[in-house]
Amino acid sequence: MKFERVIAPVFGLANLATILAHGPPQPAAALVRREALVVEAAKAYSSCAKKLKSREANDRRDAKTQSFVNSYLESRGLEPSFDKRIDSANATCVLAPEEVEGPYYVSGELIRNDIREKQAGIDLLLDVQLLNVHTCEPLKNVLVDFWSCNSTGVYGGIGIENTLGLTFLRGLVKSDNDGVVQVLTKVPGWYTGRAQHIHVKAHVNYTIANNTVQGGSVVHTGQLYLNQSILSEINVLAPYSADPNPFTLNSADFIFTGEANATAGYDAYIHVTKTGKTLSDGLLGKITLALDPNKAATPVDMGGPGGNFTGWPPGANFTGFPPGFSGFPTGSPPARPTTTTKKA
Repeated sequence: MKFERVIAPVFGLANLATILAHGPPQPAAALVRREALVVEAAKAYSSCAKKLKSREANDRRDAKTQSFVNSYLESRGLEPSFDKRIDSANATCVLAPEEVEGPYYVSGELIRNDIREKQAGIDLLLDVQLLNVHTCEPLKNVLVDFWSCNSTGVYGGIGIENTLGLTFLRGLVKSDNDGVVQVLTKVPGWYTGRAQHIHVKAHVNYTIANNTVQGGSVVHTGQLYLNQSILSEINVLAPYSADPNPFTLNSADFIFTGEANATAGYDAYIHVTKTGKTLSDGLLGKITLALDPNKAATPVDMGGPGGNFTGWPPGANFTGFPPGFSGFPTGSPPARPTTTTKKA
């Protein structure tokens, strides 16, 4: 099983990236603590990684992926003939106990495996497997929060976006006995200063009330990306081509490139393939997350009200802002027009 590209982010320049659309970073002491957690997790993971070579476990995941895709195709009246089976051994494994949460997280969203809500854009069948970083065994009954902007860069549930009370592209899914989480969402658009990305947050020791998560703790907060080559095909198509915001490549995104520059072999890309003949038939995205279920994650401080920026952390190597940067944001981006769906 190929997991050479395990990601163990170093929180240096990557977390300075929060200044663009995500506020300033946490103090140096907090960054040092997170770095120590990453090192500890990497050591634990390396001691059990051989367990990941199980062909039986890979076959089970691939069978679930095939069923997920074919059920989706059948629901759209397309031929349910997806049998390529994206090998689970090649799905990138992300070892990252904490990352940037961003200013657009909304708690109390619904537990559901389809979060599209009639939003325009290309369907993304996201298939995520969760592993215990200490044992490399699947993590079951973890609730994973997903949220992203829509095809024109707008988040649901945000007052300044004129979407307060709306739930599009937000929801939680519980991992099964194989640690697999499957959610039907949309390929996101982009907004000022950020490449296209999807946010994730993993909850454990929770209770469920009114189909929402209550209490518990968060053991992972992160962001996932799509390869630029597939995005280049997508972004020239409607409705993505109507996104009014300045475009940012993965290679120019502060958060993504900061991690890549700081961490050898960094690769936060979802492994993407077409489910049919065309992009409009939908995309399958697979990734594996290695988590520590016993460590509560502390997302990077977003600054603003309650923020506590005390200076650049040691080793940040900050050499200046990118061309066109005009200053720090004071909050969420200004409202932009969008087609929304009312909350049920």
